[in-house]
Amino acid sequence: MDLIHFKPLEIKHFPLLKRWLNEPHVKQWYGSQKESTLTAITQKYTSYTQGYKLVDGVKKTIQAMIAYNAEIPFGYIQLYNAFDFPRDGYDLKKYVASEAMLGSIDLFIGDPKFLAKGYGVLLSQQFLQDIAFKKFNKIMVDPDHTNKRAIKCYEKAGFKKVIYIQTDTMTYNILMMIER
Repeated sequence: MDLIHFKPLEIKHFPLLKRWLNEPHVKQWYGSQKESTLTAITQKYTSYTQGYKLVDGVKKTIQAMIAYNAEIPFGYIQLYNAFDFPRDGYDLKKYVASEAMLGSIDLFIGDPKFLAKGYGVLLSQQFLQDIAFKKFNKIMVDPDHTNKRAIKCYEKAGFKKVIYIQTDTMTYNILMMIER
């Protein structure tokens, strides 16, 4: 496998995001269960191309990237301060001291040809090394407890399970962290 590298998300990537976000393996875990349209993607991700996302009218820094193997785009990853964005179903400050410099990543392999071949681990490790650990000392992920593929990937990349967090009745996320 060639070295993984990253390019900032640009508007020209939106058709690619549309295709990926509608792939069953992505749709199950990332974003909405409904069809992702180019209009919806443009509305959500245009500010990401400028390095921010609005949260209650305030610009919060977010770094969105497309992952490449050689010159083939295969995945998406974003990095942000974990405390800048509300978590789905729980308050992160109940589990981690809010003064911690804690980054968070979200990612997916979009191209089905890259699934189950170790690219998720490589993407995670390369991104941590090249980008994330230059901004944060700790990075977290919080996959759904039933997303076994993601959990296994994060563990192989070096993340450790910290705690199970109940987000709804019978629904849990696993808070996982890695330190530089």
